[in-house]
Amino acid sequence: MNDKFSMKTVFIILMVVVMIFPIVTAVKIAEFERDKKNIARVQQENLEKNGVISPEIDETLSNETENVFAKTNEVLYQGEVVHLFTHALLAESEKAFREDNSMRIHYDRDCLLTSEFEKILENLYSNDYVLVDVHKTYEIVDGVAKKIPFMFPEGKKPLILSFDDVVYDPKKQNQGMIDRIVIKNGKIAGEIFETGEVAFDNEFIGILESFIKENQDFSHENAKGIICVTGYCGVLGYRTQDGSPNQQSEIVKAKKVVNLLKKNGWVFASHSFCHGHMKSQSVEKFADDTKKWKNQVESVVGETNLFAYPYGEWEIEKDGETSDKHKILVENGFEVFFGVGVNPFYSHLPYNSNEKFLFMDRCPMDGISLRLGHETIKKYFDPEFVYNHEIRFIPFD
Repeated sequence: MNDKFSMKTVFIILMVVVMIFPIVTAVKIAEFERDKKNIARVQQENLEKNGVISPEIDETLSNETENVFAKTNEVLYQGEVVHLFTHALLAESEKAFREDNSMRIHYDRDCLLTSEFEKILENLYSNDYVLVDVHKTYEIVDGVAKKIPFMFPEGKKPLILSFDDVVYDPKKQNQGMIDRIVIKNGKIAGEIFETGEVAFDNEFIGILESFIKENQDFSHENAKGIICVTGYCGVLGYRTQDGSPNQQSEIVKAKKVVNLLKKNGWVFASHSFCHGHMKSQSVEKFADDTKKWKNQVESVVGETNLFAYPYGEWEIEKDGETSDKHKILVENGFEVFFGVGVNPFYSHLPYNSNEKFLFMDRCPMDGISLRLGHETIKKYFDPEFVYNHEIRFIPFD
């Protein structure tokens, strides 16, 4: 009797499990799909808010790119986000490193050659890194940016690239960099005034876009990079600042380039107006600098909530409270902040404060970082392979 009762009980339990399991599974799948839709909604809102992409532009993405990602399994990603940065590239390396070039030491320390950037992209791609738009990694809650998980290709590592000081100061003309970003045949190119050369492979924009065209799965959903601009000498090689000759016509030209860059997936960040040291500036001077950026640069590149600290120098907290300078940034719409650090960091600061802000460190890619060859950098690419031993005047080792 007991054996029969036990077998009957086991049978009933098994039947209940069989009936409940599909229901629980369906609920979990529905929850996952709901989360995917919510994340997609937040990501799209962030993109549209920052002028990166609109429904109209989204429809113009190539079918080839869409097909690449249609075949890719995506998962909810909650891990490390790597952010690498450099400056405008050295298009004419021999000229940049001439002994009579006053910028020679600065260029060697702070910049990459075009050939080095190309090799870095090759290494990053081989190591399974894929570009992601920073706006897809957070959402705004009660006016504060909060880091969130996001959908990403399974087995890939999210990567953000940013580029500082994309201004092309007139004092650097004929010293190894390009002089202006232009449009040629509907594509972004770099122009060198002295030679009249207009090419697609002499600056990071054209190089990255060409690489993605050949390796479409290196960019997730059309992500490119962040262009961090000051304003004291205009933007992108155009003299758009107050007091410059032909300011209005320069603004018109610059906006055409900006619009195409945004359409192609690039986003903009503030790098301050004068590239000053935040800690040594007075509150009044910092406020004036921020106002100038809003009036003279935002009017050209559009609104952005991204701020990259010049020199990686930041002051979020002072005497246990949010600093007056950081309050100025927040009051002017900045919500995500970039510092400089070799190790990946993407979290909220300050630690011991109720008022926190989303902060991300960026690992530098330049002559010094290549030579130092930090172990962290070796995770991303091989610095010795990247380093141009023939052209650089300081030995690698």
